[in-house]
Amino acid sequence: MTFSTDYFRLDGKVALITGGASGLGANYTKAMLKSGAKVFIVSYDQQGWIETRTFATDNKAEVQFLERDITEDGAAKDIVNAVIAAFGRLDILINNAGIQIRNEWQNFKDADWQRVINLNLSATYYLAHEAAIKMAAQGSGKIINVGSMQSFRAGKYIFPYTASKHGVVGLTKAYADALAKDNIQVNAIAPATLIRR
Repeated sequence: MTFSTDYFRLDGKVALITGGASGLGANYTKAMLKSGAKVFIVSYDQQGWIETRTFATDNKAEVQFLERDITEDGAAKDIVNAVIAAFGRLDILINNAGIQIRNEWQNFKDADWQRVINLNLSATYYLAHEAAIKMAAQGSGKIINVGSMQSFRAGKYIFPYTASKHGVVGLTKAYADALAKDNIQVNAIAPATLIRR
């Protein structure tokens, strides 16, 4: 029996990926593009844009970019509207963008807490909310939130990160329950560190 990737084709679908041109996000983008989806990337800077655009061209796929701080007030609505303006619909949201700050517990600054929570958790909430509005109107959609192995364990040097990633899982469960009636599936994944021996 042979395995066919045709079962996973996303032709005609539009995906929004935060931080989709670098790190893990770049791999999510490549997977979506190779599967036939059109991808809209929003990122804080233009790191990885040239390589991602080249990959899309080589695979006869479509990608567009927006440079925007997703933690700004009103950013989520602006970003989702930009996706609709570019591609006419939104089928998949991957809430990937995130940050980790490490420190001894007594040395964490309030600003570090706010920065991590705002990006990893609050931006995830607002983007899911705005995406869900569009998805509910079209009767379908998928939201994938990127958690972490720290969503399920402690991290003594990464208090804000651990709290934010626990929150991502709780948020995912709440949205999955609330949006099921609108045919919107909400899931989280929990990447871990790859250790080569």
